[in-house]
Amino acid sequence: MRAGERGDEVYETWWLPMQKLLSPSDLEALFWIDLIWRSPDSKAGDIYSGQVERLRHLDQEQVLDEVKRFKRLAELFAIYRDPSLERDERVARQLRRVKSWGIGSMDVLVLFWLRLRDDGVIDDADVADALHVIESFLVRRIIIGAPANSLPKIFNRAVTELGETPSVDGLRRYFTVGRKFFATDAQVTEAVLTKPFYYQGRPNQRKTVLAWLEEATPITFLGKERVGKEFADVSATSIEHVMPQTLSPTWRDSIASQTDDRSVDEVHEELLHTLANLTLTAYNSELSNRPFVEKRELLESSGLRLNREIAARQTWGPDAILERGRVLAERIVTMKRPGIRGGPDSPRG
Repeated sequence: MRAGERGDEVYETWWLPMQKLLSPSDLEALFWIDLIWRSPDSKAGDIYSGQVERLRHLDQEQVLDEVKRFKRLAELFAIYRDPSLERDERVARQLRRVKSWGIGSMDVLVLFWLRLRDDGVIDDADVADALHVIESFLVRRIIIGAPANSLPKIFNRAVTELGETPSVDGLRRYFTVGRKFFATDAQVTEAVLTKPFYYQGRPNQRKTVLAWLEEATPITFLGKERVGKEFADVSATSIEHVMPQTLSPTWRDSIASQTDDRSVDEVHEELLHTLANLTLTAYNSELSNRPFVEKRELLESSGLRLNREIAARQTWGPDAILERGRVLAERIVTMKRPGIRGGPDSPRG
């Protein structure tokens, strides 16, 4: 309506392609995100009134510039929705990963970093690192069981808090101050060893964390551990309890032989759902509650490094689970991308 005699041109050139590029809900989300960048305390019902109030102070050419800007933001949002459109593989992989969390409130921050790159403020490596920091934040929170209801406020305020010179280090600092539950290394380690991870967050988020750990699992080459560069497809897998949820007589005897002062049921209840007793596999029905010696055979032939590590053990019980827990905790607090500083209480990732 504000385009005057250029209305048809604006519609055909910019507005209609934008409508074709995004779903109606994503198009609405785009205008919502743009409003949040300016006013993080805005409500969902403020989208129309907030944008109209902002645009009514602009002249016709400025309004046209806004339509063009929204068209470009729509193109960036489409990349986030379909990471196969992304030109840089590192960024594409990180987009796929953060997208798998299924957290809509994160869109505000992800699109912000894509916009910064598009504006020439940052480069591909900065985007990949920023997305990694976001994911590390989510991983640490779910590990300790932090409540998810605070995430929208945290993400909505991030852009204004980062100020005029946003950086990856600034994003990390933002996450680590205040009550945002960016867990410390010590808190992560304790939670990995003691908390029932199997009930933390949503199922897809628990699987995402295990997929994250699969990529963090090193390979051994020429006698040294090295960061893996080949990644298995985990889309067909689901979460498996190595020590099964229902103990067979063989499992009960095995656990009893590995503990002196506690009952089998006590050990089972304490360690069953911890992160260290979980892995990913497409062979849940085949593994079931089979004895570990039989599970080892299938896990050893797995395409996942996580499973081959488990299969390298001769037995599976409290000592093995706690030892693996410490290994996984160390990977969580040290996994990083180049250029990213350490975790909240250490010089690590």
